[in-house]
Amino acid sequence: MRNRLIFIKLLLLALVAVISCAEDEKHEEPDQKEPESGALPVIKLLEVNPQSATCVYIEGQITDPGRGCENAARGICWGTSPDPTIADNKTYFSNIYKTNSGPYIGGRLHPLCSGITYYARAYVTYGSKTEYSNQLSFQTSSSGKPEFITAVRLTNCTAAQIMFDIVDDGGLCPITQRGVCLSTSPDPTTDDYVCWTEQLDWYVHDRTFGFCCEARELQPGTSYYARGYITNSEKTYYGENFSFTTSPGPEITTVRVNEITATSAKVTGNVTSTGGSFVISRGIIYDTVPDMAKRWENLLWANQFIEKEVQSIYYGSGEFTLEITNLIPGKHYYVSTFVQVMAGLDYGDCLNAYGEEITFNTEPGK
Repeated sequence: MRNRLIFIKLLLLALVAVISCAEDEKHEEPDQKEPESGALPVIKLLEVNPQSATCVYIEGQITDPGRGCENAARGICWGTSPDPTIADNKTYFSNIYKTNSGPYIGGRLHPLCSGITYYARAYVTYGSKTEYSNQLSFQTSSSGKPEFITAVRLTNCTAAQIMFDIVDDGGLCPITQRGVCLSTSPDPTTDDYVCWTEQLDWYVHDRTFGFCCEARELQPGTSYYARGYITNSEKTYYGENFSFTTSPGPEITTVRVNEITATSAKVTGNVTSTGGSFVISRGIIYDTVPDMAKRWENLLWANQFIEKEVQSIYYGSGEFTLEITNLIPGKHYYVSTFVQVMAGLDYGDCLNAYGEEITFNTEPGK
């Protein structure tokens, strides 16, 4: 009887535990706390400053910094219909400045279509809540003719970065493609070389450019003509020609071979010009047969090839001397110097230049 009572008590305790667990499973975690009303920063848009037919700069005042939402996402959204939202075009983390009258926010709206009326509002987003400012409207101008502004930065003797902005798209929106085309003859088209274009804000020559075009595999010391272009659903329109000249390629001479022994020799080279490019390495090549540079370029060198690197970021020009060892006594050798420079925008894109190929004989063995 006593054992039966103990069993019944245990059964009741187990039943209570099961019911308690079931109640716990029904309990839901509270939702993530949202900012209270009035906690988000408050931004008031003040004015629109046109920079071109396709770009404006909007300034706003932060009238209330908010409470506990310092890391809230904020920016400016815009569209062609009233009351734009963050589902339309928007800037992220617009610059926030401190002045005597308090912090203000600024955003660059680009690219816009010329001859169009736009609406803009500032926004602040924290969690799932987004607050909007007052609304400003503005109309972009249009000349009816595409107009570009460009700036060129030569990165080395075979590559260039071309910054450009569409000052006026001539009312040709929507634009399906934009970029820069190049040729060694005037009036290049998209049938010629078209460089890869990225939309970025580049600040060059006291001006912000909205796009950067990377031109690669150019020829050293060569003049190029370039034109900006935009394409819509109907045709392609070009801007005015502008030209630039790439830097000349590197130059090197094989100066001398001296201190020759039966198994070694010292070779001196002189990098007379780097062509304005980053020097990756410089050194010597040698073999018992001529035309080494041609075979090296075609990856046909044998064990007789050595490279003694003397890398330099800024000081790759001038004379250098390297020693060849483990030569064969009484042998006729050909030797040349080389310099290797950056020839693209990625490490590994190289251009080689070679000095004169000269000969020497090692001393006979004993």
